[in-house]
Amino acid sequence: MTEITLQKTLIKHALESNDISYNSELLTGSRKDLYDLLKTYYLENGYFPNQETIGHIVKREKLNPEILTTYQEIEFVDSVDKEYMLEKLYDDYLFRQVRKNEDIFLKQIQKVGTKEAYQNFIFNLLQTGMSDNKVNRGFIWESVSDRWKKYKELESEEIQKKKYKYRIKCLDTNLMGWQPASLTCYVASPGVGKTSLALNIGYNLARFEHQHVMFISGELLKSQIETIFDARDSMIDSMLIKSGNLTDSLRKKYKETLRNQNKRKDNFYIIDTTDIGTNFTSEDIISWINQYKFQYGTYPQTLIVDYLWLMDTHMKYQGNSEKLGYCAFELRHKIAKPYGIAVHTSTQESREGQLLKKKKKDRGMESIGESNKIAPHAHTIIMLDDFRNSDDLELRNKIELRCVKNTFGPLFTEKIWYLREYSYMGDDNLGLVSLPAVSKEKKKEEQSNNDLPEISFDY
Repeated sequence: MTEITLQKTLIKHALESNDISYNSELLTGSRKDLYDLLKTYYLENGYFPNQETIGHIVKREKLNPEILTTYQEIEFVDSVDKEYMLEKLYDDYLFRQVRKNEDIFLKQIQKVGTKEAYQNFIFNLLQTGMSDNKVNRGFIWESVSDRWKKYKELESEEIQKKKYKYRIKCLDTNLMGWQPASLTCYVASPGVGKTSLALNIGYNLARFEHQHVMFISGELLKSQIETIFDARDSMIDSMLIKSGNLTDSLRKKYKETLRNQNKRKDNFYIIDTTDIGTNFTSEDIISWINQYKFQYGTYPQTLIVDYLWLMDTHMKYQGNSEKLGYCAFELRHKIAKPYGIAVHTSTQESREGQLLKKKKKDRGMESIGESNKIAPHAHTIIMLDDFRNSDDLELRNKIELRCVKNTFGPLFTEKIWYLREYSYMGDDNLGLVSLPAVSKEKKKEEQSNNDLPEISFDY
């Protein structure tokens, strides 16, 4: 079997399979319409149509005339059809490896069939990582001068100033601040505060550190994320914003907050996936960050995926635990590592872990269930607990962060403030210690005394 025959075999498998999803960035608009036309025609006839046939189909079916223009622009001829399909439907690295390991791949196809051979081949590529020319190697003594130079830079005040901070003290202290090319996973029971913590981290990085932050929501609508962001930014009860029940002074304060947001233009970018009908995948995320790079000139520096449970993978898996492990693997090795992005995601605590919590027993990584698959790929795993049922009124307004894996520093357990009505999470040295003990009526009275001047606000 020649290389061309092998490529035709893979194209045929791609066209006939319903369980393969393609990068939407590579196939949009008329290119997507052209692909759909080619696929339909191929499945009916077993070969690709020529330019004249495509013209007849477009005219007869009253399809988008740009389909024919796109076909002509990419100079489709019989020998190029398959190359276009390969370039646009598959990753170039994959097919370099297919050609390099053709004999092995062909034996696998003959032995187990195209579908399983393809899945096994993808899995092996993901396991082996980047090509050999990207492997960094050398004797440890060869880099001592470079390491000493790097350490001296770390001591300098200029480098300290350039370090990005989460602005949550325990994370900055124990995770050494913002870390590129890393994966951090938060684990908690429903409703504890995974989304609030993730949004506070994104808010702080975009607002104070001027980072590009992409927030992918699989559960909350874009408008809901925006309301939480507004509550955090204005320190106004989110329920009052949602209900449209602000006092005159709070209304002025909210208007001022929105005016300042428009002026600051924080790079906090929201992607709402709640309406796409299926769970998003790492391929979708890669498409979104590439589109962001094309439009805004840089990749996001921090990616927040809310949350891991709502992702999916094209890898073959058995059970949700294995699926989440593959998703974590892809977030680290397909996104965080190659693009240098700090990825934060979260997942629900297992039933076993929740049961241990109810019995007030210690829980570690082994009791989280899914994280047994997640843990090898995450640099940091942090469990979240709240104290809403505590007799201690002050404790009710705190949330505990318990780090059970940390490759950047020590394991730690810290309690931080969580003011739910403001969607605020932070340390108790920011002048907010007294807020939990103040009644809601008193807080409204205090806020009403903080009137802002009327501001023209039209945009």
